Amino acid sequence: MRNFNIIPYIQPLGKKVITQFEKSLKKSGTILEKELEKHIYDGTVYYPVSYGYYTKGRNHNRAAKVAAGTLKMEDNSFFANSLMAVDSTDPTYHYPSKRVFLGPLQIYTFEFDEADLAFFCRQLSWLRSSGKSKTDSVIGKLYKKCSKWADFLGITVVWSGNKSFHFHIAFETHSICRQMDKVPDSPRAGLKAHWDLLAKTVYECFGIDPAEYELDDSLRHPEQYRRLPNGHRRTKDNHLLSIPANTLVPQLPLWEEWRGRVAPNVTELFHRPNLFAEPVRKYRVEKRQTNIVIPTSGQYTPDEIAHCEDRLREIYPNCGWPRLNRISFDGGYWKAFFFNSASDNTPSSVMREDYPTIGFFGRDSHVIKSTPLEEPLGIMMAEWVLKMHDPIDEDVYIDSPEHEATHRIERDFASASSKDEARQVT
Repeated sequence: MRNFNIIPYIQPLGKKVITQFEKSLKKSGTILEKELEKHIYDGTVYYPVSYGYYTKGRNHNRAAKVAAGTLKMEDNSFFANSLMAVDSTDPTYHYPSKRVFLGPLQIYTFEFDEADLAFFCRQLSWLRSSGKSKTDSVIGKLYKKCSKWADFLGITVVWSGNKSFHFHIAFETHSICRQMDKVPDSPRAGLKAHWDLLAKTVYECFGIDPAEYELDDSLRHPEQYRRLPNGHRRTKDNHLLSIPANTLVPQLPLWEEWRGRVAPNVTELFHRPNLFAEPVRKYRVEKRQTNIVIPTSGQYTPDEIAHCEDRLREIYPNCGWPRLNRISFDGGYWKAFFFNSASDNTPSSVMREDYPTIGFFGRDSHVIKSTPLEEPLGIMMAEWVLKMHDPIDEDVYIDSPEHEATHRIERDFASASSKDEARQVT
């Protein structure tokens, strides 16, 4: 996958940049790839890998092939953190966010998604050493900062193949699991809280003001796909380095350092049990279907689709951007299509039913961001239609400890000793 000659496209960036890319081209694999492959699939838990960004259910099929030795890691472009493997008939199959699992290897990824050539070069300078050691650099400062934690493993930096770099920071989770009385069934919120915590360190070490350059917060989600070192991407129009569209370019690892062993005096863990704990102050009781089946084309009436469009416009108002064009059933999925700006004549940006975020494409897509939905679009649509016909069915918030349960259902819910018992009650 490294047949493409990148050098002519980076020559205008200078000799130091050329040297960085040339060194990377000579390297074979990375420690990150080897560690991922070691834990890729055990029959129950897997690390998703994919050639394309959209994979039904972010399923375990390709991970199983890598584990069996019939597919190479480098034949994939993306990976994500660990998920529970389920059959395609399982209600959670299309919602990987509901299957996040605290696997042995946890990767926190950070990216500045900026189409700015000067900032691109600035990030490359972070990877260059100013002394004898490779950690005598800006990225080395981050490495040393993370080394104060006993569960830190290492850092791998990957060029995305276009305008950005993926800074992968790896941790082991055995240490934190030993400290917790019970490993959380759903660690997603805790992992996002840890991403937020680590982001502060990233900003500090890189000397970046978030008001100037903001990290892509979609990578807070552990199940979100991220760029795999030594994978590849097919370019589109308006490439930052002017590489022609439809060119297959390698996702080169430009810096990597993993710790061989932990110093005896290093005992503090990055992962904190309290960030995985369930919130105590406020309990949320939701009158919500837990196994929502998303209707296919024809099973929503035009009025119901119009209602969902109205609700979506409340979140993405017509006075700003992105601006909703329509919701329609397209290619086997419900999708919401958006305009990016006043000069964008084609609604190419899309939110698919199994995602809570908009994938921005087309004109002005590089300058726009948006707030994600609370749940994937398909679930939100099903709930909006449900409440359209039963408007009393609203979420109920119960403050604790001031609230005193009087209804039998409330008392049974409060005394439930597990999530399964609580679900049976509700």
